[in-house]
Amino acid sequence: MLEELSRDEVLAEQRAQAAFLTDVSRVVATIATRHHAASSPLTWQLLRDIREEALAAIGLAARWPAWRLDEIVAASAVPPLDGCPTGAEVGALPVLGRAIAAAFHIPEPYARTK
Repeated sequence: MLEELSRDEVLAEQRAQAAFLTDVSRVVATIATRHHAASSPLTWQLLRDIREEALAAIGLAARWPAWRLDEIVAASAVPPLDGCPTGAEVGALPVLGRAIAAAFHIPEPYARTK
């Protein structure tokens, strides 16, 4: 039987999730900015490569439990497309893909609700 979480436990989990997402964002931004600074155009393949590098870096740092990593992996798939993503395509990506595109200054055409 699952026990109900106390208010303090809920707050602790919310803080942990926020810290995890901040860590992921920093790692993604660092890697994506490095590629952008090298004048690499953002292609679908580069987007997938940056995603994989970021996920590997976060996993190797071993700061987070495996279940958190599994969640971000499952929620960050990038479609197997070729060429360069458009703003509309970027807007349809999960948060990790949008964060990568943001480092390349590719605007989203609309606000996301996810």
